[in-house]
Amino acid sequence: EGQMTVFEEINQNMGKLKMLSAERAFIPMHKLMWHKGLAFTRLTVAERNIIRVLASSGRGSYTVTELADKAGFSYPNLNKILKGLEDDGYIKREVNRENRRYIDVTITESGTEMIEVYLREGLAFVQKVYERYLTEEEIYKLNESLSYAASIYEKIGSELDLYAGETHDRKYENTVQDYDVV
Repeated sequence: EGQMTVFEEINQNMGKLKMLSAERAFIPMHKLMWHKGLAFTRLTVAERNIIRVLASSGRGSYTVTELADKAGFSYPNLNKILKGLEDDGYIKREVNRENRRYIDVTITESGTEMIEVYLREGLAFVQKVYERYLTEEEIYKLNESLSYAASIYEKIGSELDLYAGETHDRKYENTVQDYDVV
């Protein structure tokens, strides 16, 4: 038994942060908002994922194929999810104007409003928790530390994604060979 390397500590700390963010922030926040009756909490995990992708895209719309790829769903499964969201008025599907073989998926005003309320309520919840347990100085230090960590992961993120196999193209094969990990 030896001392952990700095890389082992980084990995361990990232695991802790992931668990803390999920278990201690997101889950209670989500339950609270579910009890408040917010529509976003009534959606399935898959439906919420689709709404998040559409709301954060900045593109206006995705084709069904692009959305399936971006959200990580198979085409048949995605169509089932989209039907439910469309029936609820959160998205709309239309034939692509430039290429009629494609269907464009767009978040509706109702879908955008639903996620904005959820995010606003979630932020208010997290803010109350932080302000209850942390001093103003601790809040600023936490923000600085998280911003710094995020900037580091932006630098190496694409490399990590490739290594994790999230990008299934020739680059992944090259990355694995570059690091001689196979």
